[in-house]
Amino acid sequence: MSPLPRGANVALSRENPQLRTLDIAIDWGQVDPAFDSVLSMAALLLGADGKAASAADLLYFNQMQAPDDAASWSEIQHGERVRVRLDRVPAAVERLLFVLYVDAVPTSVPRTLEQLNMCTVKAFDAESGAAVVTSDNLAPNMHSETASMVAELYRRNGEWKFRLVAQGYVAGFRGVLEEFGVPR
Repeated sequence: MSPLPRGANVALSRENPQLRTLDIAIDWGQVDPAFDSVLSMAALLLGADGKAASAADLLYFNQMQAPDDAASWSEIQHGERVRVRLDRVPAAVERLLFVLYVDAVPTSVPRTLEQLNMCTVKAFDAESGAAVVTSDNLAPNMHSETASMVAELYRRNGEWKFRLVAQGYVAGFRGVLEEFGVPR
């Protein structure tokens, strides 16, 4: 399988008709423990208006389950993942957005995503373990931003698609939450 280039998409439902549960993982490789402690992944469940309906539509380390058990967050070695149960995603949710960010916890050393040597996104069929999407290393394209919208899973004409985005946010995770209407 060739890595998916930034901006490209894959028709998951068409290429994998039996796909029911998808694991989306962001792997940032080995980093020093202080940096690892402030790196995190989040997922936002968004409606047709591109906004989250409520704070419950944000998954991260402090809120690990989505409504209707549609998605769940967990840690993995050198990263984090979100498991999406495609048949449980509410009809009102048109896309799930996956974000890598540096937590705003004050540290003695300012942190940005530019400090990563590696950052890859992988999507797996959770039932078979087969990789369905992999990315190139996204780290060389990260600069002074503290958050990056790395990928999205979305419905188009009743089918699930996956797109590699890799769009940075200098305003950080707070900027992402504001843009997508996540209430505080």
